[in-house]
Amino acid sequence: MPLARVPLRCGTENGFGFNKIRKKHWSPTVDEDIANTLARPTSDYEQDPNTRVFLLKDLAPCRGQYRVVVSYLDYGSTGIKGIITAYHEDLASAGARC
Repeated sequence: MPLARVPLRCGTENGFGFNKIRKKHWSPTVDEDIANTLARPTSDYEQDPNTRVFLLKDLAPCRGQYRVVVSYLDYGSTGIKGIITAYHEDLASAGARC
């Protein structure tokens, strides 16, 4: 199910949000990758009762998948609702297909 709006809070470098993404998972296309994944996920699943993971798979050319983790309720002691993290994952099977 695609999402209409999901907040991306400032967060912290080692915890969640924009500051974590900027420190640990930055790329020049991070905005587009997050937007595309939330708008057109190829799959999604519930990580726990408060958190859903959205995946955009088979990124061209054979780059694996992009993962966006979203909290719907409270994330730990922070109480945030929104994007916890987002990052590209290389998949071993993707390399085998290329």
